[in-house]
Amino acid sequence: MAKYTDKQKLEAVKAYRKGTGGLVATAEAQGVSVASLRKWVAGYSALGAAGVVRKKRSHYDLDFKLEVLRRMSE
Repeated sequence: MAKYTDKQKLEAVKAYRKGTGGLVATAEAQGVSVASLRKWVAGYSALGAAGVVRKKRSHYDLDFKLEVLRRMSE
């Protein structure tokens, strides 16, 4: 389980981007680490909300994986 939810991350980034406090003050007010907030702000600047939210991992069943391996070996 993730330490922070996507909602918490976005709220922290938006609070920082309002410009009312610095990075450290915003991180303390939001209850997140400064390093995490710095990373989220950079991701948001580069990709918007997609740069902050957790990536969903795809789960493939065994048959699909075996088929991929079979095709790669051909």
